[in-house]
Amino acid sequence: MPATSLLLIDDDRAQLLLFKALFEERGYGVTLAESGRQGVELARQAKPDLILCDVIMPQFDGFRVLASLKADPATHAIPVMLMTFSPEMAARLQADEPEPLTYLSKLDPFDSLVQQVETRLAGARALRRLPEPGQPPRA
Repeated sequence: MPATSLLLIDDDRAQLLLFKALFEERGYGVTLAESGRQGVELARQAKPDLILCDVIMPQFDGFRVLASLKADPATHAIPVMLMTFSPEMAARLQADEPEPLTYLSKLDPFDSLVQQVETRLAGARALRRLPEPGQPPRA
């Protein structure tokens, strides 16, 4: 069983299958969702270590997915990275976002995407080790 699990949410099946193959080659466990609604349900069931979600999808876009996940106690702590084909859109969204979100350009070289995923996962792991206020540090 892979040590790190990812949930990929994208309405582009070819894109999903490409990313699935590339991440699985690097040892990740990958679950796929072809719509925002399906992604939210799978996140509740699978509790992945990280979610990569397309921004632009019909009916239930990446922002609605993010809002749904953050509003649900079962999924609110799962880190989410939003993806887009436009590097300009990714940079603009990153600059406009009031909270620390990561936007990835699907056009970046795959090794760069993996590096960004690893960085986000390392940050999430560090946060999980931080104690709650008034609690002793976790090992």
